Amino acid sequence: MGHTKKELFSIAQAANACSISRSTLLRMEEEGLLMPALHEDGKYRYYSTENIMQAMQINVLHRMGLTRKEIRPIFETPEQLDGVIERLTVMRDNLDSAITELKKRTMQDSTTEVELLQIPETLCYIKSYDVEGSRYDLGQYLQETITEAIRAGCRLNWDRRPFMRVQRPDLAEGIYRPGSYRYHICVPILTHLKRLQGAGTVQSRRILSVTWHGRVTDLPDRILTLAANARARGLTPTGWFHVIQLILNRPSGEHDPVSDVLQLGCVVE
Repeated sequence: MGHTKKELFSIAQAANACSISRSTLLRMEEEGLLMPALHEDGKYRYYSTENIMQAMQINVLHRMGLTRKEIRPIFETPEQLDGVIERLTVMRDNLDSAITELKKRTMQDSTTEVELLQIPETLCYIKSYDVEGSRYDLGQYLQETITEAIRAGCRLNWDRRPFMRVQRPDLAEGIYRPGSYRYHICVPILTHLKRLQGAGTVQSRRILSVTWHGRVTDLPDRILTLAANARARGLTPTGWFHVIQLILNRPSGEHDPVSDVLQLGCVVE
């Protein structure tokens, strides 16, 4: 689906959101890694929110030391990453987190991974949604919140992934109670303008997390199982849960939700 110029961002806005230079964005285009949503009269470039999210991922991979040839398959054929993983393993001391993420991209449908983690304190741009039951679109809410953060002049933090927070004491207790709940979409940022509404700090918390390959609509069942798992480990669920979408919609717009890799965190004490 095409974009109108009003829906897009100038190259200066895109570069500011990613904390990179205009020339870096142009170099990504020259290397065939990023194509602006609109190239007007062969001169003026305009970028979509999806373009900006992809540019941030490309820049992170460049900083890791990956070449254009190594980066391209991550976006075109993400299931074929053996060579990339082997290269990153050589740089394990500095790139452990990158290796873990790339391995998660190759998860099979039946694969799950459970681990106890400490999430860091994070400055975020936060947008809240009141939703009835579990009828929500995480991808849509995420893009809307990122778009608002960019328009507000925030510098996005590419070292941390956006996430959703929701308080569900019913699920923490092992009960599913239908109703309206408030979902908070949190986009990590580096800086923001003074007196910006929506900016806030999410405190460091310990979470029991599960990573799986599937649909976000699986969430209530996953929460019930994860909360029970936490209690079995002698941990106490607080009722707060975090959801991170590790793989975003493909830039082409053609997306099968079953291909999502999601991480659910149960905040515990």
